[in-house]
Amino acid sequence: MDAITTVLRRCEIFSGLSDADLSLIARAAHRREVPAGTRLFTQGEPRRGAVVIAEGRVEITRDNGEGAEPVVILGPGDVAGEQSFLAVSSHTATGTTRTAAVLLDLDRDSVLQSLGQDGAAAIAVLSKVANVLHQRLLYSATPRTGREQAYASGHTRRESDLIGPLEVPEGALFGVQTLRAVHNFPITGTPTSHFPAMIRALAMVKQGAARANARLGQLEQPIAQAIDTACQEIIDGHWHGHFPTDMVQGGAGTSTNMNANEVIANRALELLGHKRGDYAFCHPNDHVNLGQSTNDVYPTALRLSTIFMLKNLLEAMDRLKEALHAKGREFSDVIKMGRTQLQDAVPMTLGQEFEAYAVTTGEDIERLRETARLFLEVNMGGTAIGTGICADPRYPEVVVEELRKVTGLDIVLAANLLPPMQPGSSIMPGKVNPVIPEVVNQVAYMVIGNDLTITLAAEAGQLQLNVMEPILAYSLATSMRTLTSAVNVLTTKCITGITANRERCRDLVEHSIGIVTAVMPAIGYKRATEVAKEALETGVPVRELILRKGYLTAAELDEVLSLEAMTQPRPMR
Repeated sequence: MDAITTVLRRCEIFSGLSDADLSLIARAAHRREVPAGTRLFTQGEPRRGAVVIAEGRVEITRDNGEGAEPVVILGPGDVAGEQSFLAVSSHTATGTTRTAAVLLDLDRDSVLQSLGQDGAAAIAVLSKVANVLHQRLLYSATPRTGREQAYASGHTRRESDLIGPLEVPEGALFGVQTLRAVHNFPITGTPTSHFPAMIRALAMVKQGAARANARLGQLEQPIAQAIDTACQEIIDGHWHGHFPTDMVQGGAGTSTNMNANEVIANRALELLGHKRGDYAFCHPNDHVNLGQSTNDVYPTALRLSTIFMLKNLLEAMDRLKEALHAKGREFSDVIKMGRTQLQDAVPMTLGQEFEAYAVTTGEDIERLRETARLFLEVNMGGTAIGTGICADPRYPEVVVEELRKVTGLDIVLAANLLPPMQPGSSIMPGKVNPVIPEVVNQVAYMVIGNDLTITLAAEAGQLQLNVMEPILAYSLATSMRTLTSAVNVLTTKCITGITANRERCRDLVEHSIGIVTAVMPAIGYKRATEVAKEALETGVPVRELILRKGYLTAAELDEVLSLEAMTQPRPMR
């Protein structure tokens, strides 16, 4: 029982409770050991209680209709499913162990029954749960006032920068420069926290830098380890609510870089046993940003986040390609009129049309994969303008080596550390029917507009710095996220549900003058032209005119106008 109580005391929702209150919870706990890859709960299923992680790591993913995406990785002391203590509900995400784990299962009914023995204990525990959930909701608020109030407990701490002092909410992991950026740049209302890939990429850059500086003796080991751990927590999905800076800002991304520096520094301070804001022991600039500049951190993080988000887009496009191939096979025997210059041309199958869409989509996928390789070249160690000032000469090679380990990507150091311009690209999925493709087209128009923004921002680089990278990052991230959603909608709500009216397609073929092309080898060019002209003038079907004129028998005509004859090459008779 003591061991279970010790584990529970590490949990946020149970911290501060008396031993007597904790013992009530401990009585309802069931300990179990599970291997890696164990599904603990599934999105949409009823919550039957909470799971406390004593040892190991659990990945939480959520599927919003676009495939499972990582939300957070939980570790020792974390709890999943505590909402079940307040009300009967369903899981909003899926939990799977990433490593072997030791868990404490807290059955909802058992916990509530145990708490029912002591009203004061019940109020204390449920109040803690409600407060934790309340804070999570506040952290996810998007309006500017919501972001500020998300950390407001009525208490502040005073921090200063070159401009002067500012009161920072006591509960905020960010500091004075982040808060000043929130005041200065209320541009889009879209905070960095809306793009988890960007935050994770920033944390990976900072983690790689801390490891490199520790290897080179530039950073004391305890501080480096605390920074490393703080970065890993952010990579795992924690603390993202503390990134409130607007995606579009002045300063080439300095505000976002400092936001990351301050959050990591303050979390590292906590890990070292100090208070937030006590920067003498771990400073956002002197320690977290050591050997770096916004001008190498921001574009490197942008490249990494682009690769991460591109993975989701490629998976969505692969699903679209497979759906198009499936329709190609399904409609392989549906005859329809092909058209050129908006006029009837020659017959083809509906399957051939969808196969063409699938091939084109596959080509776009390959182009995107080729483009992704270009983003593996980074300019870490270039610092301010690519000269490497304020960084150890050995640092660029070492930090890139560490970054490869952190990301698992084949990252290489740019041959010339002067920051290069950022490329951009866009895709327009094909139109299929009048409803869903209207949405897809609108997304495509937005992507094209963003592509122009990216192009202009990339062209705006001056001398050794491009200060327009924030709008480039916002436009690129928005395009990729929205385009991924649009491709998924097109696949699931349009392509996979398309049906073919075989009789109507055949009727349109037989009433089109375009099929004279198919009968021309049998009746000759002159007669075919004569039939086409009369069909156009009178509206009489080509088939009927050919039979009237006796150019071919019904059996011969059936052979000439067969699916195989009209849609595939074959020897001439």
